[in-house]
Amino acid sequence: MPRPKTDTVQITVRVPTAWIRDADALSKGLCLPGMNISRTDVFRMAIAQGLIALRLELGKKAGKK
Repeated sequence: MPRPKTDTVQITVRVPTAWIRDADALSKGLCLPGMNISRTDVFRMAIAQGLIALRLELGKKAGKK
């Protein structure tokens, strides 16, 4: 089943080869029966969680005036 269309923008980044291996390994560990998780899904999750962590960290620093 195709994914529903969302408001997205394509980006291109170069990453170390080791990150590809890590993402592949994580995708295998995150798969559930009937639900595959791709390397790209892992990178999307990492970016989303990283942005949340950075926002929280920025909030902590902004509060330390």
